Amino acid sequence: MYLGELYDIGYDLPETHVIQKGDTLFYSFYSEDWSGPIEFRGLTQAEYVVREYINEVEIGKVSIDKPILNTTFKRNLLVELFPVE
Repeated sequence: MYLGELYDIGYDLPETHVIQKGDTLFYSFYSEDWSGPIEFRGLTQAEYVVREYINEVEIGKVSIDKPILNTTFKRNLLVELFPVE
């Protein structure tokens, strides 16, 4: 399910899109050159693992109380978040 209400493409940076499949959230961030915090909106579980799914690399953890992760990327960052069990 596409969660289009979480981010405003014209206002929020970087451009972000979110899809939910079961308890996993898929985020795609787009920017020519990004360095700084990104906010993961729409979290419902206590804690999540953040995994870059193209390179299969865990890049951090976020929680419903601290949904921010500092990162750097060029063009795009494609990640999946799944709850810590």
